[in-house]
Amino acid sequence: MQRDHDLEKILVERLEGVQIPVFVAPTASVVRRYRKPENVLRASAMGYCERRLALELQSLPFERTIEASVLTKFDFGTHVHRVIQAALPDWQHEIPVENPFLAGTLDTLAQPMSLVIDWKTGDKRTVKAVEKAGMARGDHAQQVNWYAVQKEAERRAVVYILKDGETSAALDADHIRAFSGSVDPVLAVETDAKAQRIREHVRVGTLPAIAETLECRWCPAKELCVGARSADPTLETWHSKVVGTTFRDQNLAEIGLTAGEKLALVWEPDNEHGTRLADGIGAAVKVCRKDGHHLGYLPDSTAPTASLVARHLRSGGSAHAVVSELTGGTPDKPSIGINLEIWLSA
Repeated sequence: MQRDHDLEKILVERLEGVQIPVFVAPTASVVRRYRKPENVLRASAMGYCERRLALELQSLPFERTIEASVLTKFDFGTHVHRVIQAALPDWQHEIPVENPFLAGTLDTLAQPMSLVIDWKTGDKRTVKAVEKAGMARGDHAQQVNWYAVQKEAERRAVVYILKDGETSAALDADHIRAFSGSVDPVLAVETDAKAQRIREHVRVGTLPAIAETLECRWCPAKELCVGARSADPTLETWHSKVVGTTFRDQNLAEIGLTAGEKLALVWEPDNEHGTRLADGIGAAVKVCRKDGHHLGYLPDSTAPTASLVARHLRSGGSAHAVVSELTGGTPDKPSIGINLEIWLSA
């Protein structure tokens, strides 16, 4: 998909002077619930790796806390897109699209031009990056291509709208960068095939191989992804930490905890603190020695470890942990931490 100056000219003629009102940013995080495969396998998510999406499908239903800073980014984009769509009343907007493998919502269909458009809001760095590359981002191009094939359109376009911050702004030529190209049916087939592979992994209880990419650094499923093993569909393992040991003021050296010790994982559905499952039941999982001594809890803020273990236990599965390492205990770091290897079995 290459820079399309003709489409930019059309959009400037239609949108120049349109006022983007001041955006009121969210001040608090929200909890979003994921209940169905369609909540995970969406056209907009197909740029993510197969392993992450398979892990999320296997975890349904689950909740995810979206921080205010992340909400601001996405909600501002929606805010801008709605203003633009309202200024183009003769085009179709917000069109649900689905096939047996994927679902999504198409931003805009300009029927007279047989053109589908996906609007993206970006800062100056984002816009400069696509300008320098001379093409739309690959995941954006893949997403809009899938929509174009489903709607039998002849062309697809990704339009980047420069974000001016939180102040009111009138659109002009400096705000709009358009990239377009012909529809690629083969790419759409590959997108559907990816969704099919993910669904098949979930059906048989396996996981795709790890694909190391830059996105792994901030992937919400990173901790689970790196540790999970799928050689045996009935058994998975990954690494985690125990949280709350410092809060519980325990001297782990004195109680004789050592690497290799097997620990119990106990789900606390009535625990009112921390993350909750989609139906409101508590997701806290405490870590105990065989004699019942409470060491701490599995984390659920940096990664959804507790939620996944809680769902597994709730479904009738078994889980335990093994101490893989004790950290700290030195003059510069007196607090002792516990690293675990978690095992789930049918």
